[in-house]
Amino acid sequence: MKGLLIILLVLLFGCQSPKIYIINQGYTKKQVSDFKNAFKLQGLAVYESQVNIPQEFSDVSLATNIGFSDQKLINQVQSVLNEFGLSNAEHYRFKQGNHYYSDNNIGVYLKNPNRLNKAELPPYLTTQNCIAADATLQLSNSGKFVLEYENRPYTDDKLNKKSGFWRYVDSKLTLTGESIESQSYQQSHETMKTHLGLRPGEVFKPQMNNHSLPALNCEFSIVYMDKK
Repeated sequence: MKGLLIILLVLLFGCQSPKIYIINQGYTKKQVSDFKNAFKLQGLAVYESQVNIPQEFSDVSLATNIGFSDQKLINQVQSVLNEFGLSNAEHYRFKQGNHYYSDNNIGVYLKNPNRLNKAELPPYLTTQNCIAADATLQLSNSGKFVLEYENRPYTDDKLNKKSGFWRYVDSKLTLTGESIESQSYQQSHETMKTHLGLRPGEVFKPQMNNHSLPALNCEFSIVYMDKK
């Protein structure tokens, strides 16, 4: 009986249906909903994921584990993408960007080639007028961020550091990490007062004001001193 139970469990977990995970950059909510519905019509379980798309991924990419061999499923996914004019998806198998998929699950990475956010974000942002902390946010081209901060009131000289991944879509910057909860910022272009007069700048305002990490409740900004 025990042997039969083990066999049944193996069959149960071995026959789990594959899952499709859509990772989007630059497509609207309506377009993503259309993608999901098209996969569902093919009988596929589909979910939306908010992870950052690795920089090296092309505009249409598929990611699986290294042992994935279900070419029929790949063809099925590609046929759905073809309906939207998204042909020739590149297939990654080697955990690019530290993304990993188990079993026959597939990550479908979609970067809108007409997205308005192709311009690079400023490499550094700093807090402004924040009573909780002084902080610097570094945004690398690889999609990673490093946050260095000192909490107020200053009780020691310790400089704290957190890191994770950033995602930028439709003027909204989102930070995620293993040891911190997600926080999003809405970008706005503003004119800033400086000792040299008015200068253009960018401000990133937090969407959540009760984050457990005080520094992430601050506004971040950059001023372009060489522009008028």
